Amino acid sequence: MANEAIIAEKDATCNSLQEKNKELQRKVDELTHQLNRVYRVINTAKSESFKQLGSHRDVNQSRLFDDQTIEQLDADGDKLREKIKTDLEDARKNQNPLARPGKAKKEGHKPSGPQRFPDHLERRITILQPNCDLKDAICLGYDIKEVIHIDLGKIWVEQIQTPRYLVKNPKTNQTSFVQAAALKSPLDRLTAGPSMLASLIVDKFVYQLPIYRQIKKFEQYGYAIPAGTICGWLDKAQQILAPLLSSLRSEILKTNSLQADETPIPVSGIKKSKLHQGYMWVYRNPVSGLVLFDFQLGRGAEYPIAFLKKYVGFLQVDGYIAYETKEIGGKDCITLTYCHVHARRKFVDSLPFDSKRAAYYIAEIAKIYKVESEIKEQGLTGEQKVAYRQQNAGPILDALGDWLVNQKEQLVPGTPIAIAIEYALKRWEGLKTYLHHDFL
Repeated sequence: MANEAIIAEKDATCNSLQEKNKELQRKVDELTHQLNRVYRVINTAKSESFKQLGSHRDVNQSRLFDDQTIEQLDADGDKLREKIKTDLEDARKNQNPLARPGKAKKEGHKPSGPQRFPDHLERRITILQPNCDLKDAICLGYDIKEVIHIDLGKIWVEQIQTPRYLVKNPKTNQTSFVQAAALKSPLDRLTAGPSMLASLIVDKFVYQLPIYRQIKKFEQYGYAIPAGTICGWLDKAQQILAPLLSSLRSEILKTNSLQADETPIPVSGIKKSKLHQGYMWVYRNPVSGLVLFDFQLGRGAEYPIAFLKKYVGFLQVDGYIAYETKEIGGKDCITLTYCHVHARRKFVDSLPFDSKRAAYYIAEIAKIYKVESEIKEQGLTGEQKVAYRQQNAGPILDALGDWLVNQKEQLVPGTPIAIAIEYALKRWEGLKTYLHHDFL
């Protein structure tokens, strides 16, 4: 019996809400009908009072309405129009969608539609006005878009208001709706401004700050932006920035000197419950400082081969075999150069096994570094830089190369020092290429 009483009570509540909803809808329809009548009065009766009934009639023929009637129409129409607008707004505010009995709406729920941000955030209002005469125009409302920004640790919201006007043409006595055009921007469909997107991208990719930590930071600023919202913004941002990537790629490949390297980076979402080992392939021009990061899922040679397909110039790399394939290092248009830091590292690793030979190589390379320091201190560039290198570093490298050949013949293959010497000898010409070019 108790359940039946509860069901009956809920049915009665539902029926009452349905009746109230029908009554409110009826009032909205009635007021809308009255508003349409006002528009017709403005567009027809008022304007017709100044028109002749026919071109064949006498110009002195009496008008449809006399002056007193016209003035009365003006006054009554204005009053009725304002009353209808007020009643319409009240009716729409009071009209709630029919809710299922027993389910209360969550506090703070916002209706669906354009994203709104918390009310406590600062609003900076921008109003877009149409480029026309708004004298005697009727403002029917606003279209509102909100865009979130961040400035020096403070989150604020730009509220862009675009009024809708009903404007009368004095020449034709016709009325029309007028509204300013929306601002054109690549971020039109985003609710994040340039400063917010820049903050997200720089924190994530330059300072390695994960999204969940950025959310904690935003929470301290007054609004914990949902992770899904941030991911959507970043996805849209990378689409917007795609043309810049193409331009950067073109500029990088136009240069005659590149440094290339790859570094592992764990990636989630590729394999279930496992992190996938992806790689960030990095290409840098040492002269301009331009850097391009090319993320790929693997470390295979196909990735640099595809990137460097049209490249012509010097390519400085470590000893990774992917760069020494015939499609890269084997091409006549690409000259491989190598890094002394990588070669030296092999000898540092072999110090515990053959300290005498390893220490000798490291000491000779230190002399090479000293020459480079002197070049910087003296501010040498161009031909002066090349001449100083050849005069001071050239003899050291020539002697070191001969020493490597002699030591190789005395060592047992496979030992750490033998591996280090083999690595250096195999790439010795590439390690000496920098002597002849000031930009290397």
